[in-house]
Amino acid sequence: MDKNARVHPRFGRMIMCTEAASARMMFGLLFWAGRSGVEVYEHGLVLNHRKKREELPLESIRTFSASIVRARESGHHDHATATIVFAKSDGGTTCVGANIRKDDRSWMNACLHVGLLLAERLRQQVQSEGKVAWVNGVALSKQGIHASGKFAGGNAQEIVIPYAAVRRRRMDDFKLHLDGDNAGTPSELVIDCSEEGFFPGFGLVEQLAAA
Repeated sequence: MDKNARVHPRFGRMIMCTEAASARMMFGLLFWAGRSGVEVYEHGLVLNHRKKREELPLESIRTFSASIVRARESGHHDHATATIVFAKSDGGTTCVGANIRKDDRSWMNACLHVGLLLAERLRQQVQSEGKVAWVNGVALSKQGIHASGKFAGGNAQEIVIPYAAVRRRRMDDFKLHLDGDNAGTPSELVIDCSEEGFFPGFGLVEQLAAA
């Protein structure tokens, strides 16, 4: 970690933050977009809304969902709208979003980093319960990824892909494609990244696949 990284009095060192919006692209939306973003720290988040800053300790976040939707403005200004919705442990929700450049990877990186921070919680659940739900139709266990009705070919039976058998992971158009082997049979699992809880579960998959 950069020794010069910003330090939050409650949350420790900053891991990363989202980029500011482009003034040339945003025009009238500059004031809103330029001040909307996420700061990711070791033990919490700071959400920068248009008129306020909101602090979220990691333990206050139950899970979250995100979306990045590409759009075209005035026929030639390619951009995207990024939104992250945090479901809090007290039952409430809070949202942050901005219009961003089409090549801005910082919002996706923020989702991946927060997902990794929350993945430890899922790892503990897998250790104690043996199996935890990830997204609709998919669960994670010590043995691998359990899926039903998500595979190419329409197989309705539950398929288990061992983490060691996951050959390739790629994201395309905000969908995750997992290529793996199920009992020697090549299988492709496609998951919508906008589903609630996707990023913490993906963080756990990354950890277990690398173990």
